Amino acid sequence: MAVRKLDTGKWICECNPAGHSGRRVRKLFATKSEALAFERHTIDETKAKPWLGESVDPRTLKDVVELWFKLHGKSLTAGKHVYDKLVLMIDALGNPLATDLRSKLFAH
Repeated sequence: MAVRKLDTGKWICECNPAGHSGRRVRKLFATKSEALAFERHTIDETKAKPWLGESVDPRTLKDVVELWFKLHGKSLTAGKHVYDKLVLMIDALGNPLATDLRSKLFAH
């Protein structure tokens, strides 16, 4: 992360708040203090919003299916029937984390 002065007299803030593999943020400022404040703000924003950095979704597959049914499934004609089938499948799978569901687990 760097705040440096350009030949034009402006200051540039270049930082990777989510690490080397994450997005890079570059912005020009008139003063050094503005650039440093922006750098601190960007880093704090990444820490406060875990979806900007690396994080794992803690929801189980059953939580996702219940959310689907609540938001979309109950408006379908066969929504309750599909929901019941999905719950049976989830119980057979052992209610894994939604992020852990792979085709191998489903086929097994």
